[in-house]
Amino acid sequence: MPEAIGLVVLLPLLGFLGIALFGPRMSQRGAAIFACAMVGLAFLAAVLTALTPLFYSDNWGSYGLYKYDWTLSGTWRVTFGLAADPLSVIMALVVTGVGFLIHVYSIGYMTEHGEDGHMHTEKDYRRFFAYMNLFVFAMLLLVTADNFVWLLVGWGNVGLSSFLLIGFYKNRPSAVAAARKAFVMNTIGDVGLLLGIFVIIANTGSASFSAALTSANLTSGDGSWREWAAMLLLIAAVAKSAQFPLQTWLPDAMEGPTPVSALIHAATMVTAGVYLIVRAHPIFGNSTVALVVVPIIGAFTAFYAATCALAQTDLKRVLAYSTMSQLGYMFMAAGVGAYEAAMFHLVAHAFFKALLFLAAGSIIHSLGGEQDMRNMGGLRKQPAMRMAWIGFTIGALALSGIPPFAGFFSKESILGVFPLFGQATENYNPRGLDPIFLSVIGWVGLLTAFMTAFYMFRAYMLVFEGPQTRLHPHSNPANMSFVLAVLSVLSVVGGFLAMPGLWNFLHDWFQPVLRVFDANAGERGVWFPIQTNGLEIVELVLGVGAGVAGIVIAVGLYTFTRQRAADALQPTLTGTAEEQQRAAEGAVQPRRATGASLLTPRGLEEAEIRRVIAGRNLSPVNKREVGLPTGRILPAAKPKFNPLKLGQQAMTAFLLYGWGFDLIYKMLFSWPGEMTGRLIARFVDQEAEKAVDYGLGGMAWEGSKASRKTETGLVRNYALGILLGTVALLIYVAVQTVQR
Repeated sequence: MPEAIGLVVLLPLLGFLGIALFGPRMSQRGAAIFACAMVGLAFLAAVLTALTPLFYSDNWGSYGLYKYDWTLSGTWRVTFGLAADPLSVIMALVVTGVGFLIHVYSIGYMTEHGEDGHMHTEKDYRRFFAYMNLFVFAMLLLVTADNFVWLLVGWGNVGLSSFLLIGFYKNRPSAVAAARKAFVMNTIGDVGLLLGIFVIIANTGSASFSAALTSANLTSGDGSWREWAAMLLLIAAVAKSAQFPLQTWLPDAMEGPTPVSALIHAATMVTAGVYLIVRAHPIFGNSTVALVVVPIIGAFTAFYAATCALAQTDLKRVLAYSTMSQLGYMFMAAGVGAYEAAMFHLVAHAFFKALLFLAAGSIIHSLGGEQDMRNMGGLRKQPAMRMAWIGFTIGALALSGIPPFAGFFSKESILGVFPLFGQATENYNPRGLDPIFLSVIGWVGLLTAFMTAFYMFRAYMLVFEGPQTRLHPHSNPANMSFVLAVLSVLSVVGGFLAMPGLWNFLHDWFQPVLRVFDANAGERGVWFPIQTNGLEIVELVLGVGAGVAGIVIAVGLYTFTRQRAADALQPTLTGTAEEQQRAAEGAVQPRRATGASLLTPRGLEEAEIRRVIAGRNLSPVNKREVGLPTGRILPAAKPKFNPLKLGQQAMTAFLLYGWGFDLIYKMLFSWPGEMTGRLIARFVDQEAEKAVDYGLGGMAWEGSKASRKTETGLVRNYALGILLGTVALLIYVAVQTVQR
């Protein structure tokens, strides 16, 4: 029944209001369970709505549910209404389904391992779950609204909710700065969306999807307004989905709790930009500029984010850049009309990205908040990390596009849109774009797939293989492991919705959307389905091969590097300085004192290995921990200048800091604004203050001096004033009487 969509939106709102108003009367665990129950019931309502075609096929694809007039002004009206069509329902299923699992996971994650060995809830436990319910409600309002105005309301509340959750740790300056940065950059998108809605209303006469997106003006008349509308909506989509050039807020958003990161990346905020493009596809599909600009932005962002992920040392930032890159894939597909492929990847990505973030959260929670991969290692052998290891491995394989995991099917559905060898057939090129242009985009996507597999298994090797960390992981609550198990299953089976060249269940699902919005699109509509009329073996092999090659190279490289370190980094406790110099240069193997422990990477932390290379002594504590004698390690000779190594370090820093976009934006916008503000404060404000003090203040002073002379304190003066006033009044009355 389509009316159940109302419960989908209402229940999370009730959860937020219930905790906000009555939270102090609830126990902390009770508030968490209440929040989970509201989202879980909303998921059941979404499932009930999704079953509409089985029982009420005539009502499938309903618009204007719960409709009422919100604003009236003459003949113009803005109404509130909800949509229960396939696009809204599939988004509601993702938001509530994955959101429910993240809520359940958060019950255990938002606890701390106390010194007494028991788990204790974090401070502001209730506030966290209230914000989470608000976030889910805002996203559901966004995806179920049946008009652009209420989509804008949901859009703005998603930005507000993300601000509250990214800055949840309000006493941490970095979290507050990250929240402010995300809010400001998304406000730029909000302005673009608002202006785009104005353009749509001015040229179609309506804000509702069923009227504005089926207007005859979309395919006739002056098309310049379509270009403006598409570009303004694109600004909003780019900001919300962290695409170039408004992408820098997403990595910093990792300052929030890990469940918040999972909710933002998998089920809510960043998917809103893709949804907006697909929802407004009659506008984007009829914009010649958007058909070129959107895939270029997507391809560039996918490549850019993948390169940045190669150098990250923070586990959550690796996953943040991977989200940015995968959203680039979705923009690539949606930009050329492959909206089914974009939505397919959005759904599959929600499963394995939530799995990756929550597996990472299990690791971070178990290690007491440690996120630096350089301080991890060997966690695969830890019994407490077994479920996190399995979940992270499945998620990494899915993200790398390895069959039969979900990411393989969805990524191939996108790469299949871009012929690598310039095929210009109707099936490959429905919008009449340049085949060379499509091929270039396809090769960028293929290279990004290789880098994706490489950086994910680089992270895997640093976290789960190699020397075991000196940190002692504790076991996590059972509800966290349960959620990882469910998402692991979904990451395996979630991709069987479609397989390019073989089957496509999604096309029948989206048919009601096509009947409504593509009815006036002509012979060749703007919606390009996933093709099932032939399997491209060569391109399929290249797509899978890119992922396999990335995994093999990452595993081989990090295995070889560790072995080489074990062979080469064996400093001696005895021997001459000349021998140590020759050993450092690789000429000979250093001698080892009898009975001395061998200094290998498996006996030292990476930080201590670097100290040995730099010629510094180990601290006494570290010597005792690795079983070394207390004798002094002689310093190695100062290394020679190596331009190749310097270039590698410069490239690593370049990628680590996101190509320097933050610095560029500071130079272009932040610093000029700060300097202008200082100049205004120093000169303009001071002069204005003087004008107020000496101008208005001086006038008041002179006026008071003049009026002060009338205050004599003599009764006769006051009587004379009354007499003069009376005479003046009588004269005025007499004059008025004569004039009449």
